Amino acid sequence: MPDYPDCTTGGILYHKIIFDYFKEMNLCVNLLGNKKWEKCLIKYKILKPLAGLLMYLRLPAHSVIVLTNTEYVYFLLPDIFLKFLKKHGFYMIVHHLLSEQRNSHYKDRFELSFIKRAGFLVTVSEVTKESLIKRKLADSKLQVIYPGLNYSITEKKDIIHDGHFNVLFVGTIEERKGLAYAIEALKNIKGEDVIFHIAGSTVQKDYYDNLIKKIQKYGLDKNIRFYGKVSNENLRNLYMKADVFLFLSLWEGYGMVIAEALSFGLPLIVSSIPTMKYFVADGENGFIVDMKNSEQIYEKLMLLWNDAGLREKMSVKSIEKAKELPTWEDASIRHYDLICKYIE
Repeated sequence: MPDYPDCTTGGILYHKIIFDYFKEMNLCVNLLGNKKWEKCLIKYKILKPLAGLLMYLRLPAHSVIVLTNTEYVYFLLPDIFLKFLKKHGFYMIVHHLLSEQRNSHYKDRFELSFIKRAGFLVTVSEVTKESLIKRKLADSKLQVIYPGLNYSITEKKDIIHDGHFNVLFVGTIEERKGLAYAIEALKNIKGEDVIFHIAGSTVQKDYYDNLIKKIQKYGLDKNIRFYGKVSNENLRNLYMKADVFLFLSLWEGYGMVIAEALSFGLPLIVSSIPTMKYFVADGENGFIVDMKNSEQIYEKLMLLWNDAGLREKMSVKSIEKAKELPTWEDASIRHYDLICKYIE
């Protein structure tokens, strides 16, 4: 976690919270990737394997490294060639498989080989568990430890009248988040009192630039607002002001921001990826639309915009669903118990 305590993604936040809990429990735990020389090497793709090698070597023998499957670029080769020397163990938390969102045979082989080297494997959703079992990387005994909620659950959504219908997206700006399809849906309502708020850091600059071109092409400059990465307090305010939460990702292992939206009582419009069924009962606390289907997105947005009563009913259901979700304390305790057993 080179940017600790800052968190740019839900996955990094998940690991930060676990790390902080381990420290509270006086477990001997340290960060990797946060030293100046490590941060410098990590910036360059070609130097990431070298960074991993040096981090692997500087740890005391028989260390347990808590990581995700995406860290194969750092630790796969060191573990293959230096396992006999250091005998480190991997406590691996799989959020989602990269191989399910890209077409790169050789990279997929590296990722899957890395997962097989885990001493202990955990995942964050039933969807990812099914993927791991399907690929024969785990069995039905694999434990799922869901993330917790980042905000307290509201008892009733406050209605903020500012003259606009406020639609919110929270997440990184990259192709897999499906923002282009939201813009295609919004092109039919330019000039209307609909504002699409987008909060999150830009991961793919080219993709962001293409979104801006699309926004300008459709004359949506006044309807779409980019905030970049925002503070927790500003994010809370955006959730409170929003009327609907829009999340059109093409792939997610879990979707922490969906849980956040539920805790604020927001009706949801989400894509039909498998993990969304954990959060959304179609027609009850939101709508599930086909992936990349801008017409359906537009239709559901218009339905919610024109029916305040429906929004209110869905808000109640979202709050009920949020109350069923686990807490960060639940997740942290389970990880602590498992890693203590693994160390033993």
